Amino acid sequence: MSVIESLILGLIQGLTEFLPVSSSGHLELAKALLGSEALPKESLLVTVILHFATALSTLYLFRKDVGEIIQKTFSKDPPSTTFTFSIILSMIPAAGIGFFFEDLIDSFFLGQPQPGRYDAHLNGTFTGDCRSEQGKSKIS
Repeated sequence: MSVIESLILGLIQGLTEFLPVSSSGHLELAKALLGSEALPKESLLVTVILHFATALSTLYLFRKDVGEIIQKTFSKDPPSTTFTFSIILSMIPAAGIGFFFEDLIDSFFLGQPQPGRYDAHLNGTFTGDCRSEQGKSKIS
């Protein structure tokens, strides 16, 4: 993968990560459109590095909030402890799915644009559905 391709993918990741679209799907589609000659494992490595960089930049951006949450958690502040516990608890299903469906998940990122397209469609559908429900009261 060339430096230019990597920069383009980084730009796509940066622009799409915080929008209600699938950044992973857009990365895979961009790789296909760029005609990336990268080996599947190299392509996966680039995707992982881009997502890791996004996580680091997000932590940097919210460093004061994250630091405050961590500090309050260790000072036994009940709301912060509950919040931290909820975050950790929410990771368990994702870890289980990753453990049991690793091969299937890997196939989504091994140079096959088809799963990325499905990912983008599903994300767009759910986002549109959520937006159409905004403002509607669930209480009758």
